Amino acid sequence: MEKTLKALKYYIAASNISGGEKRYFFRVVDQQMVTTDYLCQRIENSKLNIPASSVRQVLSAIEEISSELISEGYGFDLGFAKFKISLTGSTTDPNAVFDRNQQQIQIIANVPDAVFADALTNIQLERVKRNVNLPEIEFLEDWMLSKSTESATGNIIFTRGNYLKVNDDQSDEGVFFINQADQSVTRAARYRTNTATKLEFQVPAGLVAGVYTIEIRNPSHEGAELRVGRYDKDIELK
Repeated sequence: MEKTLKALKYYIAASNISGGEKRYFFRVVDQQMVTTDYLCQRIENSKLNIPASSVRQVLSAIEEISSELISEGYGFDLGFAKFKISLTGSTTDPNAVFDRNQQQIQIIANVPDAVFADALTNIQLERVKRNVNLPEIEFLEDWMLSKSTESATGNIIFTRGNYLKVNDDQSDEGVFFINQADQSVTRAARYRTNTATKLEFQVPAGLVAGVYTIEIRNPSHEGAELRVGRYDKDIELK
């Protein structure tokens, strides 16, 4: 397996958010994600020369022990990333106790900027031009949690951007949640605001906790091929 230095492709998109000076945003084009198997093989073929099978065992052990630590109420520091336990939610009762049906326990991951500072400096950038007006999410927020990268089943997510409008009657159009663990795809079934620049939808019931990619699929006009746009951050469902 060869080490290949690839340029990170990006484009500039104009914002449709009204008010103030016209703004343009930098967007990464189709960021590639590597799998655990690739990571293990990369380590084996590096100067570290650690067998991929051994790396998998260590990663599996870290996951198992981390789960044990979390269940015991510990946060932990892996050196390049810190994990802490957080409680979310509120109440009007000053004597209330934590209710798992009303409030949530979450894991917060933090990667200090200094950890990958050199790597970020070495990234090669290449500007490209979009050939089609793809659905583009400029802003996303879970209304209940007021978070842009966390949500829960049944919650309402609000987005702003460009070319967002979908036809709710067409099963191949809409907002889709892609589970990063098994690549299963689930379509959001309930929509509220549905315009070219604003889209509100409900997180589908039945989704398991995990990390998801949010994808919007719609055509530029009736009968055209579907366009696909993705939110540039993954969403963690609790």
